[in-house]
Amino acid sequence: LLFRPRREHVAGTLAELPAGGFGVVERIEGDPALPARLTAQGLAPGVAVHVLQRTPTFVIELGETTIALERRVAEALKLKQS
Repeated sequence: LLFRPRREHVAGTLAELPAGGFGVVERIEGDPALPARLTAQGLAPGVAVHVLQRTPTFVIELGETTIALERRVAEALKLKQS
């Protein structure tokens, strides 16, 4: 038998990250107006995010900026797989 290291769960979307989790945005899906709105807030593909809280709304930190997101927006943010 070969030893296979156990893989950590990798979140597919920002909504799947636990509080305290980190990720890098790969793409923004969903509503066509969403990428422009989020980019204006500094949230775009390639940006690293840190989840501060998940309820009652998602609060994330990107650099020196903290923003709140609805669940549907967090679900639209696809993360890079490591």
